Amino acid sequence: MNNEDPSIKEDIKKIKEKDRRVLFWGFLVLLSYLIYWVNFKEEFLIEKKSPSRENEVIINEYGNGILMGSQTVKIYFKEDGETKKTKKIDIDNDMQSNHASRYNIAWKNDNTALLSMEFENSTRYLEYNFSNNTIEIDIVDESGY
Repeated sequence: MNNEDPSIKEDIKKIKEKDRRVLFWGFLVLLSYLIYWVNFKEEFLIEKKSPSRENEVIINEYGNGILMGSQTVKIYFKEDGETKKTKKIDIDNDMQSNHASRYNIAWKNDNTALLSMEFENSTRYLEYNFSNNTIEIDIVDESGY
């Protein structure tokens, strides 16, 4: 038995091919998770229920930036536990991190939620009416440009 034996060469070739497939699928799984983590993964930030506890607003961080953290939040408007509407808002931060203390949820009445979002360059005010599913957004630019 020597290294020139065709059966040994064939066995080595099969092992290398199997290793390549395992590495390819491992790389594909890691790449898929990275794409999910950067673009779609949600992390809870803050929630608040209406005075009657029927309506609820939940704000989640949406996606993760590789260098500066998430650049988007996703807001869920729920009535009796069922999502009535969602809204994605782009975060107006250059270098500061995003955290729950940047957000405030208050209730004008049982069917109207008032949200304030204080970012590095602007403050956004959002009013959502659960009765007719309308959203009003005001942006106050504080960047000085």
